[in-house]
Amino acid sequence: MSEEQQILYRLGAALAIGLLIGIERGWHEREAKEGARIAGVRTYGLVGLLGGGMALIAEAFGALVMGLAFVGLAGLLAAVYVENLHRGRADVGITSLVAALLTFALGALAAMGEVVIAAASAVLTALLLGYKPQFSIFDSGDTWKIIGELANSGDRQEIRNIQTRVSNWKSAFVTPE
Repeated sequence: MSEEQQILYRLGAALAIGLLIGIERGWHEREAKEGARIAGVRTYGLVGLLGGGMALIAEAFGALVMGLAFVGLAGLLAAVYVENLHRGRADVGITSLVAALLTFALGALAAMGEVVIAAASAVLTALLLGYKPQFSIFDSGDTWKIIGELANSGDRQEIRNIQTRVSNWKSAFVTPE
């Protein structure tokens, strides 16, 4: 395989890693309205490709380039996260932000020649992200019943409002009103 083909293979792997994680995130957030997600399939694909491209550039210009790109991406994602919190969007978790940063790193790893390790890590990442319900102590029905009982209410809208406030509080690490 020529050097150009090797580079294209590695960048293709970086893109595929991003798409894999993006498909999982897109499926997880499929009910969200357009623009309500931190990122979708295309964005994760591009983040993986960005990581791969930056790794290739870093080979020529030094590791600092990679570090600056990572910090820049983290800042951009954090800004989107904060904007979502300010708009009052419920269930704005940090998992998608961390998944995007990991996608960047795995894309870089693939471009550096560690395609098998990067791809295996992406598969494990997608599996871990997909198993979130199994990590919860309560299912959504239990949560509704508990909140309703604590609030002494059967009103679904009131329960949903309480659930949203708790979720926002948890996500923003601020004291509830």
